[in-house]
Amino acid sequence: MAIAAGRSQGASTRDVYVADAHTRRIVHLRDDGGVLQWIGDVTQDADVVTSLQTDQWGNLYAAAPHQGVVRKFAPDLAAVAELHTDIAQPRSFHVPFVTVRDHRAGSVTRVGQPTALSVDQWTDASGMRQWGLGLDVSQLAMVGGDAPAARFTLTDQAAVTIELLSASTGRSLARRSAGTLPAGIHTIALSDEDLRVASGAGEVMVRVGAVSSYPNGPSASAQTKLSMGGPAVTPSRPTLLGNSPNPVRPWTRIAFLLSGGNDGAVSLRLFDASGRLVRTFEQQWNPGLNEVVWNGTDDHGRNLPAGVYLYRLSVGAQEFKNKMVLVR
Repeated sequence: MAIAAGRSQGASTRDVYVADAHTRRIVHLRDDGGVLQWIGDVTQDADVVTSLQTDQWGNLYAAAPHQGVVRKFAPDLAAVAELHTDIAQPRSFHVPFVTVRDHRAGSVTRVGQPTALSVDQWTDASGMRQWGLGLDVSQLAMVGGDAPAARFTLTDQAAVTIELLSASTGRSLARRSAGTLPAGIHTIALSDEDLRVASGAGEVMVRVGAVSSYPNGPSASAQTKLSMGGPAVTPSRPTLLGNSPNPVRPWTRIAFLLSGGNDGAVSLRLFDASGRLVRTFEQQWNPGLNEVVWNGTDDHGRNLPAGVYLYRLSVGAQEFKNKMVLVR
């Protein structure tokens, strides 16, 4: 139903993305001298994807009219963002490019813009709409136990910094650049120097900041609390980190964080698309990072059919949910 060429720094690459309506997949291929090499794929719930478009950095936008959403993927098909507010059955999504001629250097380049145009269902209230591509740092959490690291999702290419601040005074304890990172899921380990400077500070804040790679582009930041007791770090609140890989084929690892406090009873349960409970994970949960491996079976060890599954983490009165796709 849709096809798009990959891009890097605005120039087309040999990467090819194809929307396969039959299998509900977006497939990543690469032209290797006349032979299409399989790179990867992602399964999603959209029955039809009517438009694929790549931007300056090679991020992919997929318009799914029946779901009323435009999904954004990093070049490796990691899901990073969704556009679903004030959009009605999007038929297509376009990122404009302009030709820049540098007469001093004699060069001609194609440059993508940090805006986009959606073509929606045509009504009195909808039709065409302009969007800023934006930037966000989301799902920030501390992982790693004795080797703490900040894990987060970056929705666009940006220059990233990581900073430690005193939670009581807001004073900056340490700050450094992590370089320019592409859209996707990233993990930045705290260095020995970070931990040395922050040791003895009690509760500190970890702030991840990002400045868009587009000229005059937006900036974004996110922060989370953690308690420092030497090099060991305990999260300040429960967090569901998600699962990887997703789609599940043939297994996946579900990860979440628990704080050191008494947050109440902890349970991790898995439901099918109809809401039926199919798997309960029972083990000893500990403060910090917890992980379970699911191999696509129910509580009786029977293989479950391919489809969308919901997993739910309950910590006392708090509840966290996420979805994954099982592929057979």
